[in-house]
Amino acid sequence: MTRGIQYIHFGILCWLLAMALHGEALAADKPRLARLKLTPEQCITQTKAQSCDMQITLQWQLVHEELICIISDYGARQHWCNDSPEVDRLTLQIETHKDIHFVMISQATHKTLAKAQLTVSSVAAPQVRRRYRNPWSVF
Repeated sequence: MTRGIQYIHFGILCWLLAMALHGEALAADKPRLARLKLTPEQCITQTKAQSCDMQITLQWQLVHEELICIISDYGARQHWCNDSPEVDRLTLQIETHKDIHFVMISQATHKTLAKAQLTVSSVAAPQVRRRYRNPWSVF
C-alpha cells in the first residue's frame, strides 16, 4: 500500500512540474508591449581606429499610443522626445568608434519600454607573432 501512495505522490509531483513548465512557456509566448528596431544594427570598419559615419533609423511600435523618449549613450545626441504619438521613427546621422545603446522610455511613467544597440566591430585581424621554430625543436 505504501508503494502505491509513493507512485501517486510521484505522479502528482510530475504533473505539477509539467504544469509549471507549461505556464512558463505560455508566459514566454505573450507579445511584448513595445518594440524598438534599429536599422542597421551593425557597423563594420576596416580598422579599430576607423569610425562609423552612417545614418541610422530607430522605429518603434507601441500597443497604446503614448509619448516616448529615446535615451542613448551617444555623446552628440543623448536625449530625444516626441511631441506627437503619430511619430514612430527617428533618423540620426552618427559618427562613433564604440557601441551605442538606445533605450525607449515612456514620458508619462519614465519606465523602460524597449532597448536596441548599434554594434561597432572591425574586420582587421589582430597582429599575431608567428613562431619560426616548431615547439618540439631544441634549436
